[in-house]
Amino acid sequence: MKFQDINELKPRSYYLNRLLLLGIMFTCYGLYQLQDNFVIKSRLTELKGTLRAADTYITTITDHRGHSSQKSELIFYLKEYKKKFYMAHNIGQDFTDKNYDNILSQLRSSDSISVWIRPRDMESYQPKFFQLNNKEKTILDINEVTTETGYLTLFLLFAGVAILLFYFYSRYPDKWDKIMN
Repeated sequence: MKFQDINELKPRSYYLNRLLLLGIMFTCYGLYQLQDNFVIKSRLTELKGTLRAADTYITTITDHRGHSSQKSELIFYLKEYKKKFYMAHNIGQDFTDKNYDNILSQLRSSDSISVWIRPRDMESYQPKFFQLNNKEKTILDINEVTTETGYLTLFLLFAGVAILLFYFYSRYPDKWDKIMN
């Protein structure tokens, strides 16, 4: 019996099937993220209350290669609801986040706060919120929150569709030629 190289044993269809799986995963996750990018304010639920506690935290994150960056977190609670309202984003090498510090100071100086969440998140302990208001003005606008993952969503959708098109082109070249001509 002759031993063959392991790469010779894997047929082309093995790699194409992996490509199909990757394309489906990218497309599905992009579609899942799409729901956060097209939120309409009229479909959100408003939670009104007074601030119980609020703070910002800066933590260091290190990846598997040893590169580190800072993550800023904003956490607050309302007296009327048993919910944790949480936001976080990467601030690179900075050790302060003026945006979250500004939001925190406006929260602390407010008598009443309105938090806008999806109705399906009412039962969740840590719902994703889309807008934050005090009596006088909007502290955090819905457009700032929804565009946060917009570029990643578009990349995932386009990459997923491109991978799926390449899969079908490679797997069925005869049918692809018929469709295109």
